[in-house]
Amino acid sequence: MEDSSPSQNHNGQIGSSSGGINVGNKQNDDGNQQIQYSIPGILHFIQHEWARFEMERSQWDVDKAELQVLILFAVSA
Repeated sequence: MEDSSPSQNHNGQIGSSSGGINVGNKQNDDGNQQIQYSIPGILHFIQHEWARFEMERSQWDVDKAELQVLILFAVSA
């Protein structure tokens, strides 16, 4: 018999009693434990990924500028 309380749904919806998000049917060896994500945890992940993307974009801009200089010197030589 399956519990149909809002915190036990399996549709990736926000659980009202737990304050977290239940995602999918991910189960471990215990059989019925779900992974729950908290809003602060999600925000931390998004901030971390955003910072990583910004760092990669900055590095790409530096690499692009260096290649443009190399092309400029190769064409003028």
